[in-house]
Amino acid sequence: MSVYSKNHKHHQIWQNSVDLAKDIYELTRELPIDIEYDFVSQMRYCVDTIHSKIVEGVMRYYTNDYPKLLSDCLKYCSRLEKLIIILKDLQYISEITAKNRIEKINNISQMLNNLIRDVNMFYSAN
Repeated sequence: MSVYSKNHKHHQIWQNSVDLAKDIYELTRELPIDIEYDFVSQMRYCVDTIHSKIVEGVMRYYTNDYPKLLSDCLKYCSRLEKLIIILKDLQYISEITAKNRIEKINNISQMLNNLIRDVNMFYSAN
């Protein structure tokens, strides 16, 4: 994988995760104060961690930490998706709102999975 390819893939995933973070911050601003800690803090922590670990991954591309950082991003994507489903089930957000956010999360997860596959191929070749 070339340096350009690596940076381009990271940039796409990072940009998508930042867009998701903006969406989640807007969404959580509209939620009632009584679920502030339970959901708002956790959701914001998840999206902040996703884009932060992507940037950290770029800095550690040639270390053994890199695949773990990408896998951590997937875990936070999954956690965020579960929180959105719970909010929908409790009727704090609409079905459409939940669906739109989950589609964005799934898109990021798919991009991360593809990048993890590429990284594993790179490491196994070297």
